[in-house]
Amino acid sequence: MGLDLSSAWDDEDWSVEEESDSVRLMKILPDISRITLELLRHTVGLFPEERVAARAARAVDLVLKEYGTDGLRLLSVNLSTLATVHIEHNAVLTRRPLLSLLDDLEELRQDEPGQPERPGDPPGRGEGA
Repeated sequence: MGLDLSSAWDDEDWSVEEESDSVRLMKILPDISRITLELLRHTVGLFPEERVAARAARAVDLVLKEYGTDGLRLLSVNLSTLATVHIEHNAVLTRRPLLSLLDDLEELRQDEPGQPERPGDPPGRGEGA
């Protein structure tokens, strides 16, 4: 079924460990923010899309080597934040509900080769398509 992320949505209280973690991560945030923007500058507009994945993978490997898992965590947070803001702006500009845009992204993901078919999908979609 996959990883259960339900505990990730509970941000009511910060533990002492999470607070200490945050302080440590803030020390490398400027570098990771620069790397995030540099990655986007070198991937936006690339074609075919596989080149984006290849460049992103190389950048991730370099971040892991230089900054360890803390760097990867911040890179992930930066990219997730940028994606969230982009989706919210897109919803406002297109006057579409957020969930509608997310459904479109899910549909694109399902169209990728090797993805399992969802119940109710037309034949020929998903794995083996």
